[in-house]
Amino acid sequence: MSIKVDSTARDHGGVTLVTAVVRNEDDVDRRVRVTNELDGVVRPPTQDGVAVEGWDADGFEGVVPGGGTRALGYACGGAPADEPCRVAWTERTGADEKGPATVADALRDLDDPRPPVESGPSKRSAADPVPPAVAVWLGDVADRVDTGTASEADRRALEAVDERLRTLAGGP
Repeated sequence: MSIKVDSTARDHGGVTLVTAVVRNEDDVDRRVRVTNELDGVVRPPTQDGVAVEGWDADGFEGVVPGGGTRALGYACGGAPADEPCRVAWTERTGADEKGPATVADALRDLDDPRPPVESGPSKRSAADPVPPAVAVWLGDVADRVDTGTASEADRRALEAVDERLRTLAGGP
């Protein structure tokens, strides 16, 4: 086989960390499937809470360039072993091949779903340095105080915020 994988696994506080280098000894790009051989589900690397492209609960699928290598790393709940992963299959691929689209691929292509800080009813500016989320929460508590519907939980939350602010400001 023109694809080889060298891998190691070590225990790190009850989690097994696997590192692997996939080598393509062929002179053409090859699509590979590397599967986990340990007991336990693969915990792939993530970016913004989404598995990095090519990863799923069983391993990795991606392209290794002709004559090149691809470094992989993941965590797993299973105990370490001498050969923690293996090449399940490989095939030649064209440079223009993209591979199957997945939900994770679609999520990676989306913009950040959070509204920009400038949006919403409480814009943050030099004149109003309070973050919008804090301003909304304080406004809600103020409304409950004004209408006499504030609770013991509101009072405790305000006291906790007051104490934290004093600590941050270096006061008594």
